[in-house]
Amino acid sequence: MTAVPAPVSSTAAGALSAFLRGVERRALVVAELQCGDPARAEQTLVAVMRAFSAVASDLPMAQWPTRFWT
Repeated sequence: MTAVPAPVSSTAAGALSAFLRGVERRALVVAELQCGDPARAEQTLVAVMRAFSAVASDLPMAQWPTRFWT
């Protein structure tokens, strides 16, 4: 049995999209430093952003930066 993600309003989806665009470049640099392989870092970042998107709808926006980077 799989959990169905909560529906996200268009405003929240826009805010989440803007947040992810804002952290994407920095997160890619961190991932490249940790992985040592740019292609692997990009794949990892895509997975992380997808996973974060799934839980972000349950969090207040003020907690997004802390939750994303930890």
